[in-house]
Amino acid sequence: MKNTLFKKIACLCLCMLLLSAVTLSVYAEGAGITPRYSFTAAIKASLNLSGGTAYCSGSVTPSGGYNSSITVTLYRQENGSWVYVTSWYGSASGSATASAGGSKYVGTGTFKVVSNGIIGNGLERPTTYIVRSN
Repeated sequence: MKNTLFKKIACLCLCMLLLSAVTLSVYAEGAGITPRYSFTAAIKASLNLSGGTAYCSGSVTPSGGYNSSITVTLYRQENGSWVYVTSWYGSASGSATASAGGSKYVGTGTFKVVSNGIIGNGLERPTTYIVRSN
């Protein structure tokens, strides 16, 4: 009886520990903390909402003389899912920063901009995002 109770308590503690680790990693990424990359100096995403218009931009900078490209994608949250709205593309040669962005009338709601970069023809694929509501 005591052994079964101990196993249940240990399992519950392990589950709580795992859940807190997942919650912490989701919070960290949403707070703008980006993972460390080997060939990427920086990856950025920006989203500003004003007057029903979403102003979106993103950039990726390689850490060496690599070509780079970026796709910046705007999503709207609908019924708990992210629905594609539009995207922009940019590229750069050598060690230059690739950037892309634009604006789109979206009205009100919750929106996410995702910056997906490519460094050196697929050597690395950094990504980051930002979420905002108006």
